[in-house]
Amino acid sequence: MPRDLTIRVAGENGEGLLSVGVVSSQAFARMGLNVYTFNTPPAEIKGGSSMVQIRVGEGPVRSQGDALDILMAWNQENYDFHIDALRPGGILLYDPGECRPKESGSQRQYPVPLNQIIREQIKNPRPKNVLAFAVLASLAGVPRDFAETFVRQKFGKRADLLPLNLAAIQHGYEFAQAHIPANGTHLPVVPQEEGSQVLLTGNQAISLGAMASGLQFFAGYPITPASDIMEFLSHHLYKVGGVVVQAEDEIASLAAVIGASFAGRKAATATSGPGLSLMVEEMGLATMQELPLVVIDAQRGGPSTGLPTRTEQGDLDLAVYGRHGDAPRIVLAPTDVEDCFYTTMQAFNLAEKYQTPVILLSDNHLSQRSQAIPRPDPARVPVADRELTDGDRERFHRYAVTEGGVSPFAIPGVHNTPYVATGLEHNERAHIDYSPQTHEVMMRKRQNKILAAEHESGFVRRYGPAEADLGLICWGGTEGPVREAMERAEEKGLRVALLVPKMLWPLPERALTQFMGSVKKTVVVEANFSGQLANLIQSRLCRPVLRCNRYDGMPFTAGDVLSYIEGVANHD
Repeated sequence: MPRDLTIRVAGENGEGLLSVGVVSSQAFARMGLNVYTFNTPPAEIKGGSSMVQIRVGEGPVRSQGDALDILMAWNQENYDFHIDALRPGGILLYDPGECRPKESGSQRQYPVPLNQIIREQIKNPRPKNVLAFAVLASLAGVPRDFAETFVRQKFGKRADLLPLNLAAIQHGYEFAQAHIPANGTHLPVVPQEEGSQVLLTGNQAISLGAMASGLQFFAGYPITPASDIMEFLSHHLYKVGGVVVQAEDEIASLAAVIGASFAGRKAATATSGPGLSLMVEEMGLATMQELPLVVIDAQRGGPSTGLPTRTEQGDLDLAVYGRHGDAPRIVLAPTDVEDCFYTTMQAFNLAEKYQTPVILLSDNHLSQRSQAIPRPDPARVPVADRELTDGDRERFHRYAVTEGGVSPFAIPGVHNTPYVATGLEHNERAHIDYSPQTHEVMMRKRQNKILAAEHESGFVRRYGPAEADLGLICWGGTEGPVREAMERAEEKGLRVALLVPKMLWPLPERALTQFMGSVKKTVVVEANFSGQLANLIQSRLCRPVLRCNRYDGMPFTAGDVLSYIEGVANHD
């Protein structure tokens, strides 16, 4: 019985191919298995090569997998493009009407005439994706009655489609059981408590985390891969009294968020790199006004329009340094789908506590992938709210210099303590003041409160031995494959440790210094060309680091990182 199974389906965008991944991953999750999906749709709305990959197993599944166990190719182009990813001994499923594979002695090849079955037996092309799911489900050991029940639940509201989809299940299972030996591909059904596990994308988890934090206002402008957040919230935020506004552009979106925060509401927007660039000036305004808000940046390949549907960790410099003047902010990065929920809650808490913008750095792969995770528990992160004035008009100083740097907040129309929130420099009473002394005091006030955030607990995770020959540092969605690579390296007798900072600014310098002092060499693993976190660490700590970078628009695999680890070890 395999520990896990990695399956890829490749075909033409617009054929319902991504639905195969959605339905398959949901079915596997309901079997109690751990699921991790990965897809690469083209930037075009329809047409172009596309693929979806599902890794499923009993144990922890931390990455999309390396070599494929099963490849289903819907046409010749996608066979040619993906066949090299199929491991020796793996299974190729191909449509003989669309594909002519080369003979291979190291792989098992089985024709699956999807188009012929839907044309001659089902007599309708629409359930091709469900037919493909049925073939894969049979091969992976999903009980047929389980698949039928799942399809009834999934498509039960569409009376016109349900019979077609049930017919697709029947024909898919019958064909697979008659023509494809399932040697070594069956996965077990793992008993679990009803409702204990859910399947979410990173964007869905971020949206739910925002709602659990008390989000009341969201404004955004559609941009890949962040659009799903606005779409999800538009369907659900109103249920808890919140408002979603689709603005005319990213600048108007953040302006609306600033206004909502000034009015006392928890507010956020979501964008990607090009949109964050447009928001830089208003981020400075929010910093000067000391307004809490959250900006979610689902990073994609850049620069410019770049790679809209591919992944990259290229916006760290923009998130940390994208400003005119010294406009400090907090930057966080969740590491997996489950962490998206909790780190989003932490982002809102920090924004409220320090009355400052917080940038949450996700990425295309983390935003779009699905993972089966334990049902999120909002009680794990107690919700924080901004400190409010006691209403004493005489004693109220909106920008009072306090020990922690945070001043009481007044909500217009609620507290009888009006003040002017301006982008111009101001004194403690919010009166415009250009004097050198005032500017120095206020600059120090805004900076010191952000530096205090470095000492917040729970934003650095360490794995592996207390002392190691090699120390890995990574951030964001690279944690999964890096952690898996570390575990594989340990199995080979290599002493490797891993540090994952979730707070990237202010940089957790104390934790990084202690970690780097406990290892002989340090490698920073990140999905960008220039090594942005590596540069940040070297500039702040003045300590050299090695770099493991990937910048082709694809996420790291555990095999990528393991090869690098072994290369460093062998070089010694």
